[in-house]
Amino acid sequence: MTQNQQQGQISESFAPKEKASATRSILVIDDDQEILFLIKTLLEMNLYKVETVDNARQALDILPKIKKPDLILLDMNMADMTGLQFLEQFEKTLPELMEQTPVVLLSGVDQVPASKAVGFVQKPILDFDEFLSKINNFIIAPARH
Repeated sequence: MTQNQQQGQISESFAPKEKASATRSILVIDDDQEILFLIKTLLEMNLYKVETVDNARQALDILPKIKKPDLILLDMNMADMTGLQFLEQFEKTLPELMEQTPVVLLSGVDQVPASKAVGFVQKPILDFDEFLSKINNFIIAPARH
């Protein structure tokens, strides 16, 4: 599916659900440009503020420089490091921020290894309502899901 097709499908399916999400910010880390585009578009259409980066090292570099995100969506398998390696580095370099920011893993498999992430979302994202509901729940109550 092309980006234009994805955007058309998203546009037809969704309108902002609540204005409260406008104050919520999410950092999405994924090396797949189509996934970044899909997630960013979907979240912005639902009034989230979204930052995207396409590698884990860049995310570690920008995290201390940006406003603390309410949630981090993190791909499990990227070229520069795995999601689990990112979590280790995040905890080592920015322990206070890690403690305050829920991290949700994005994965193409149906289970992920135990980690400091509060949960995971399986890719591909097929049910947009379910995805948005999960994101909202991870922000509101970031206990392990």
